[in-house]
Amino acid sequence: MSADEAAAIVTGIRGAVQDFLAPEIREMRADMRANTQRLEDLRAELREWRSATDRRFERIEHQLDTYQDVQTLEEQMAELRARRQPSA
Repeated sequence: MSADEAAAIVTGIRGAVQDFLAPEIREMRADMRANTQRLEDLRAELREWRSATDRRFERIEHQLDTYQDVQTLEEQMAELRARRQPSA
């Protein structure tokens, strides 16, 4: 087999492999792009979920702070009432 024949065989094999692989690679790239987009969409949903959760926790924290303030005021009112009553 001559060098030219060997080169032609190698070129033929290379072309056949490329003809087989090129569409597969293009499909894989398209799948990767689609997966990347889905991942970005999921990340956006997760950010929104976290933000909503943070807002809910802030509301709960505010309600607890208000409850604590009410408790403190009730204690202070009880102390004032106790001071106003005449000692026996």
